[in-house]
Amino acid sequence: MEAFEQQAVAIILVSLRTGPVFVIAPPFTLFRVPVLVRVVLSLALATLLVVSTPSIAMTAAAAPFAVGMGELVIGLSIALGLQLAFAAILTVGRAIDIQAGFGLAR
Repeated sequence: MEAFEQQAVAIILVSLRTGPVFVIAPPFTLFRVPVLVRVVLSLALATLLVVSTPSIAMTAAAAPFAVGMGELVIGLSIALGLQLAFAAILTVGRAIDIQAGFGLAR
């Protein structure tokens, strides 16, 4: 593979890790930003990471499909972790809100 092809494969693989975080994770879905903008932001971040770290492009050449599936699973697990953390914070906030409301009603 040429250097450009290696970088393109590396950008796609890194975007498979960062993409789910930008597309489905709560900190980025709470704002009214179109999905296309979030995808472009994810690709831009992946490009910045690959260009700033050239060794990523060298390791991404072997078995791109298997590595891609692994990267996607890692990205989805990061997004799931953020989803669970925000759900826990929301649940605690609602419980405090209900208790404060009952306290003010007395």
